Amino acid sequence: MALQISYLSLAASAVAAFILYWIVLVIYRLYFHPLSKFPGPKLAAATLWYEFYYDVNKKGTYIWKIKELHEEYGPIIRISPHALHVNDPDFYDVYSGRPGEKRNKYKWAVTHFNTPEAMLATVDHSHHRLRRAPVAPFFSKANVRKLDYILHENLSKFRRQLQKRESTHEPFNILDGFKALTGDVITTYAFGQSNNNLDLEDFNAGFWKLFHDLSAQGTPNNHFQWILPTIRALPDWMHRAMGMEYVLAWEKKSKAQLKAIISNSDLKEKEEPMIFREVLNSDLPPEEKTIDRLWHDGQTFNIAGAETTAWTLGILTYYLLSQPEILRRLQEELGGVVKDGKVEETSTAELEQLPYLTAVIKEGLRMSFGVAGRLYRISPDKAQVFKDGKKEWIIPAGTPIAMTIPLLHLNPTTYPSPETFNPDRYLDNPSLDRYLFSFSKGPRACVGMNLAWAELYNTVAGIFGHYGVGGEGNGEERPTMRLWKTTEEDVKTMHDYFVPFPWEGSQGVRVVVSS
Repeated sequence: MALQISYLSLAASAVAAFILYWIVLVIYRLYFHPLSKFPGPKLAAATLWYEFYYDVNKKGTYIWKIKELHEEYGPIIRISPHALHVNDPDFYDVYSGRPGEKRNKYKWAVTHFNTPEAMLATVDHSHHRLRRAPVAPFFSKANVRKLDYILHENLSKFRRQLQKRESTHEPFNILDGFKALTGDVITTYAFGQSNNNLDLEDFNAGFWKLFHDLSAQGTPNNHFQWILPTIRALPDWMHRAMGMEYVLAWEKKSKAQLKAIISNSDLKEKEEPMIFREVLNSDLPPEEKTIDRLWHDGQTFNIAGAETTAWTLGILTYYLLSQPEILRRLQEELGGVVKDGKVEETSTAELEQLPYLTAVIKEGLRMSFGVAGRLYRISPDKAQVFKDGKKEWIIPAGTPIAMTIPLLHLNPTTYPSPETFNPDRYLDNPSLDRYLFSFSKGPRACVGMNLAWAELYNTVAGIFGHYGVGGEGNGEERPTMRLWKTTEEDVKTMHDYFVPFPWEGSQGVRVVVSS
């Protein structure tokens, strides 16, 4: 009996100690923490469970809750015990880092895809710069322009797939086609070999669906960072049972390509573009050239290089087809440079000179966001100052500060009628370029932005220089592309799973093409 009582007493003491610990921790976070002076809901300041509720239970909707909190508390708020969020586009240059300033990432927020060794997920500023150095020249505007032929070859394959569908009148999700296109381009750039998604009748739709599912599963991993590593550690037969055979096959193929580059001197010296050849031939230390580390980069290149650009193209497709007057105006401009969408007869440099095409693409980037998630930056060595017009806030060094592109791009002060697709806003006000954050800015800006721009210019000109919506009224006959059971809800971001997700029942951007 005495032993039983002692066990009960021990258990009661443990419970009491646990409760006391949390009481003390909450009091510290609310009243004594360096961020305790910043406005925001007390529950968010007290516990990460507030963030978890909107990220996981409410399925990636914390960004929209944060929007409501800014409306209530002002432009700077505390969104978790450890982090702040700022919703002021004029603060972006300070947040992202000016030349010579260091910006670390927030370790808690880089686990989404379980690629801790990827350049995209590198926390330390100097380490990120080391990893970026051999890759960045490859993505310079000059080098991207030299590779126009890769874009043109893949775009021609994509158009041939569309032409096959002209006689069937069968609806299909053109988003899968855009992912196949951008995916084949980035894998050719990265490995010197395409994944050949465009050769498949369904554009490898199962692979892209699995990527979407994995992206959605990544959000809980920020909160419980053992989830994806545990799944990854399971045997392959369990992965296959979970429907992950597409990713397994892609990983196996990618690692084999990396091994071939390492072991084959001919590939190392081949003139064809190959990002990983540049990395392997660079003076990076050996630990930066392992197969697993480079595979992490390959995975994030595919996500960042295929998913985000394809989503922008999908949004552009919806708005161009649903607003024929914009499409016809675009086609009038394209007609002087691109005949029947044959971009292979021109160059990206020439397309960049077309003002309305450029404005259309910018508006597509604005409304597609690039990344939907909260992007954190940390100034490790000096405090930051935020002025809200009423007060000067001193943000302690080492504080994770988040800004969210959807909130910035839908800011009605910067962009009047922000939900309206209106390319003219960029023609009327060129200074708006300062507030286009799709590729981020500063030392952590998207390394592949010039490639993305080239893909957008060539694809929009190549597809919509060829397809109309019918009834052009100028005696011109051209093949048509029409929306099929697709509404604006299918291109509105409802969920933040790092990349933007529409409503859960969306079937994508479905179209029908006819000759």
